Amino acid sequence: MTAEIELYEAAFLCGGPDRAARTALVALCTSGAVEMGGSPTFKLVKKQRRGSSDVEVAMLDKISGAGLPVKLVLKTTTDSPAVRGHGATLIAEKLLKRSLRGQVARTRAGEEMRERLIDNTPEDADDTETGPAERFAVHGVDGLPEGPLREALESLADEAEFPMKLAKSSGRTFDDRGNYSPSDTSSGGAY
Repeated sequence: MTAEIELYEAAFLCGGPDRAARTALVALCTSGAVEMGGSPTFKLVKKQRRGSSDVEVAMLDKISGAGLPVKLVLKTTTDSPAVRGHGATLIAEKLLKRSLRGQVARTRAGEEMRERLIDNTPEDADDTETGPAERFAVHGVDGLPEGPLREALESLADEAEFPMKLAKSSGRTFDDRGNYSPSDTSSGGAY
């Protein structure tokens, strides 16, 4: 994204864990790694097995060969150790902070970084210098051109706003069908 911040950290900082997972969806759809069927469920079908980031790999791991609804894939990716790890990184870099009540909010430095990202990332979907995932990470659906991907993302519930309550890692994760299963949390950060 920039020399200062990575794509999924920027997405998390601008829109929380929902935005980070949705950014992976945008990246995978625009690269052709996944294909999205039409409304009303917008089912995802995996076309490639590789993602270029930990969040994309987490998302691809959730999608079975027969495909899954977008909402389920996003929910399981949002709760993944990969996305939690980016939140933990932002806390460690003092761009986010956790209150005693468990609320996570941007710090002053986090707000300043978010403003720089907004100022330096064109929102115009016709911009050719910035890819759709980068624009979406910072601006949300406003950074996407009209089409099925934007329609699918607009149909989802709104992203959580900062400050927000983020659950700490439960030591469990979702399998590719959306069922909880035991996991090793050492690979992903906890808030």
